[in-house]
Amino acid sequence: MLTYKHEDNGCVIVGGQIYRGGSIPELHGHYFYADFCRGWIKSLVYEDGVITAEADWPSDLGSRSHITSFSADSHGELYFTNLNGELWKIVARRE
Repeated sequence: MLTYKHEDNGCVIVGGQIYRGGSIPELHGHYFYADFCRGWIKSLVYEDGVITAEADWPSDLGSRSHITSFSADSHGELYFTNLNGELWKIVARRE
């Protein structure tokens, strides 16, 4: 179980989506979620009743205010939207 306190972390949790795509195999099974007001995006893996691999994505995905939803395409790749109608795809940045 993950506890989320609004006064410490933000105002509204935006339930996300589990990554099941093939483009970023290291993220397979990660559940992505966000906060509407603060704009952060985080992920975790939930296996056998235990949360593992918690991650915070500010430097990779940037701060995006008013995130409203997550969705996946037919290949399992993840997207997220905001209140302004903008759409972003989560992609790997390989260096």
